[in-house]
Amino acid sequence: MGQQINFYMTPRDLEIAMKHIMGCGEYVILHYKSSQSKPNVVPNLEFEENGKPWLYFYLTRSEFLPLIKMYEVPAQKYWAIDSLRSPVLELNRSFFDGKNLRMGRIYFHTNYYDDVGRKVTKSEAFLIWAKCILAVMKKTLKFDRSLEVYIGTDAMVVSNEGGNLLKPTDIIS
Repeated sequence: MGQQINFYMTPRDLEIAMKHIMGCGEYVILHYKSSQSKPNVVPNLEFEENGKPWLYFYLTRSEFLPLIKMYEVPAQKYWAIDSLRSPVLELNRSFFDGKNLRMGRIYFHTNYYDDVGRKVTKSEAFLIWAKCILAVMKKTLKFDRSLEVYIGTDAMVVSNEGGNLLKPTDIIS
């Protein structure tokens, strides 16, 4: 089980939102993959590889870093974060090319079932922090009832000026 919000945010909207979530406490940004069996901490969300921006990250607190579970993806020679069993929020940034803005989301699992079928609830400290972040994101963004999604101020401008708001499955032509 988990909690999430879907959103449209330009890079400017995301920058503003990230400043606001500092009110919930410090956070650490993690790349979704690592070359070793420990999380790959990155300095910001502007991470690029081979000239292409990454859109998929995790947020956590430094105190939770030792609790993060990783699994190996041998065929691709990297380690990935097990978000189900780790105290992390998944952050999928909105892709934006100046005209097309794809929906993003922030999500976290509240509990899961372990290997023997027991329900495990994530720590209260993590859940309080993660719920605070979602609440701040909701306050920072505006809920658009017609789209049933949260939208940033700059994203509204893009939309009003003819930009395309795309769902995750929409193909850009």
